[in-house]
Amino acid sequence: MTESSAQHSETTGVNLRSLLEEMIERDASDLHITAGERPKLRVDGDITDSVVDHQMTPKETLMIAYSVLTENQKKRFENEDELDFSFGIQNLARFRGNCFKQRGCVTMVIRQIPFSSRLSTNWAFHRRWRSSPIVHADWCWLPVRPVLVSRQRLRP
Repeated sequence: MTESSAQHSETTGVNLRSLLEEMIERDASDLHITAGERPKLRVDGDITDSVVDHQMTPKETLMIAYSVLTENQKKRFENEDELDFSFGIQNLARFRGNCFKQRGCVTMVIRQIPFSSRLSTNWAFHRRWRSSPIVHADWCWLPVRPVLVSRQRLRP
């Protein structure tokens, strides 16, 4: 994160790192940042308000978005009004994001990408990951792979 995001947090009390930390603490899959609303988290499939009790302004959403984008990404976003990106924060997590303009204001949605597969660390993994293609792809790396057994239906 850049110096501007640190300065930004001093003026409003909202910065992206604190929102991402809350996202991880609450085991949220997504973080939604929209002008005119409080930051929102998707927890167990439901959208809930962040603990941050502050409605984001258009300038704040732009500053937060630009705090994680490179100069090239900023230029692409300004030209195309939409951008897919990814970033990681050491010892925290990796994230995928989408930044777009909605009603003339910047909106961001960020998804958490865990460092380790929930399947490999916990067999009774959380229900939101149960049908995830990412988790199913991780099965390929297990020493003993699951086997799907099916039979042909007999027609009468």
